[in-house]
Amino acid sequence: MIFDYEQAVDRYNRRYPSHEVYRIQSQLKLRQYVHRRHAEAIRLQTRSVIESAEQASTKSAVLAETYDEMEKYLAEWSRAASRRSA
Repeated sequence: MIFDYEQAVDRYNRRYPSHEVYRIQSQLKLRQYVHRRHAEAIRLQTRSVIESAEQASTKSAVLAETYDEMEKYLAEWSRAASRRSA
């Protein structure tokens, strides 16, 4: 890509008649490259977000289970405490 750019600059500086065609081809290659890199970056970000969401979902399920156990222990403790005070 850098070589193409250097060649385009050289042709421009020498005022080659074919420069316009070459410039258009180089711009197209550059746009395609940028588009591919952008698509790849989006794909990687999407995968990262999905992995983070899966981890959050797993942690949320563990927390919900722990909360349910704590509620159960609290109810048992409350019943035992009310029996002792009666």
